[in-house]
Amino acid sequence: MFHYRAIDPQGKVVHGTIPSPDGDEAAVVAKLQARGLIPLRIQREPFETKLARPAGMSGRKSFSLSLPWRRSRLTSRDLISIAEDIAVLLEAGISLARGLSVLTDLHADRRGVAQVLRGIHSDLREGVMFWEAMSRHPQFPPVFVNMVRSGETGGALPTILGRLAAYLEEMHELRSFLFGAMIYPIILTLTSLVSMVLMLVLVVPKFAGIFQDMGVEIPTMTLVMFKAGIALQEHWWHMALAIGLGVAGLAAAVRSSRGKVFRDRFLLGLPVVGAYMQKIEIARFCRTLGTLLESGVPILEAMQTVRGVVSNSIVNSAVGQALADLKRGDLLSASLEKTGRFPSLAVSMIGVGEETGRLGQMLDKVGHLYDRELRKGIKTFSSFFEPVVLLVMGTLIGGMVISMLMAIFSINDMNM
Repeated sequence: MFHYRAIDPQGKVVHGTIPSPDGDEAAVVAKLQARGLIPLRIQREPFETKLARPAGMSGRKSFSLSLPWRRSRLTSRDLISIAEDIAVLLEAGISLARGLSVLTDLHADRRGVAQVLRGIHSDLREGVMFWEAMSRHPQFPPVFVNMVRSGETGGALPTILGRLAAYLEEMHELRSFLFGAMIYPIILTLTSLVSMVLMLVLVVPKFAGIFQDMGVEIPTMTLVMFKAGIALQEHWWHMALAIGLGVAGLAAAVRSSRGKVFRDRFLLGLPVVGAYMQKIEIARFCRTLGTLLESGVPILEAMQTVRGVVSNSIVNSAVGQALADLKRGDLLSASLEKTGRFPSLAVSMIGVGEETGRLGQMLDKVGHLYDRELRKGIKTFSSFFEPVVLLVMGTLIGGMVISMLMAIFSINDMNM
């Protein structure tokens, strides 16, 4: 059984269920099209619906806090959904204005998305171009706006939107993979640190009081741990304040232009992390630039857009330098090679793409190549990092336990 949302011949959004014994989504699409419906969503789980209002509340207006500085935020999933849905509607022959109206109703349960779509639809009624209406909403990244502009100008908006949705989906999957690969080691590290702090604050001081009352000579290792636990218990708020001020100061320093450059240069210079950071930026640069060029965006405009996508300030500066060389008539491969921030493999493949007239496709291949290398490297690093964290934290906690056992054994030796 599949749940669906579709558009009927009158242009209204309808939803329902349709059986599919073999679980074939293509067959479900064919059945819906045979009924004269345009499928928008097909999934096995029921769609989320609004909760019904309690009795007696239908006449009351709901209150929501609307602050002037709050801005409707679009997630990566929202952007993918908007691009896919508009592409489907346009390919089905529905006008852009009507399609936006349909999407506004479809996303009525998402106030932020509906508000943005409603604003774009209002701009279209005033005669504004679609890409220009999107540019008035900062929720849409420059890549989105420029690709829509290219598709609208070239008369291939459905195709460009489909390509844009695929690009956004790939970038979303990469971010999700990086987050998923590192979340377990981070949780493991935080859990171990919390366990150590609790032992020092709650367990160690009690043992220290017992040994002091008995007048037992405590081993040096145990004495150091006891003093650390007492100091942490008595001055924890001093330490918390110092850590808070340090984090706030570091965050303020990193937000400055010089601090950001220092941070990015430091990260790129780290033995393992630097290589991963470089691959992330190169994959993002190549895939974004390749997608823009394949969508018909001029290379100078595409390079300017890519500068807003590359987050590392060092690599971003290198892209700016390459853009300046491009404006002087240099080739892209030669411009990137001058910066010294792009590996020779990437530069060589880009050069081949320029020679064969398939620069966009070659950039996309380079992006996929470094994407695969990054995923393999992250998996290897994660599989290596997890046992190292376990070993280090286990050694520290085990050392704390052993130090307390040493003190207990010293009591037994004194009694004997």
